[in-house]
Amino acid sequence: MNSDRRLGFTLVELLLVIAIIGILSVIGTTTFSSAIVKGKDSSRKNDISNIAKALEAFNNDFGEYPDEDTGKMVACVDGADPTLIPCPGVDGKFRAKKNGEDVVYLENFPQDPDPNRAYTYEMTGANEGFAIYAALENTQDRDVKKLNGVADPGGWGVNCGTSICNYKVTSSGLVTE
Repeated sequence: MNSDRRLGFTLVELLLVIAIIGILSVIGTTTFSSAIVKGKDSSRKNDISNIAKALEAFNNDFGEYPDEDTGKMVACVDGADPTLIPCPGVDGKFRAKKNGEDVVYLENFPQDPDPNRAYTYEMTGANEGFAIYAALENTQDRDVKKLNGVADPGGWGVNCGTSICNYKVTSSGLVTE
């Protein structure tokens, strides 16, 4: 019998397995990161849609859209004081007083998933409409502002926290160009 027979793997076999594991982990990490970005952007779009619906309800009740102050809606109240303040109120709600009654338009006013980014509100025209902006992370998203068919790095020229806004919904719908 041959007693020189060794048990185990050769160095080449071990290096090959390590290389395969490395390649698979890079692919998995990239896919996971992309899914996280797309998930945050989906949340942003949903938040903006909910704010737009609440603004339309506010307009139906008051006949106008809220004023703005440095990118925030001035339409919320806190407690019994009817003075309008930037939204969300201290309680995190978008609520106003109509005929002395509290009307809640959004129970939990949405905030951008990234603490360095923010949604920006702008009243348009002579209180004829509104625009709400967000900064999507995935610049390949079909709803990102386009310039000649490609993502415009200048966005809408509005700041959304520390990022430039590249997603906009108005009282008349989504705008991409």
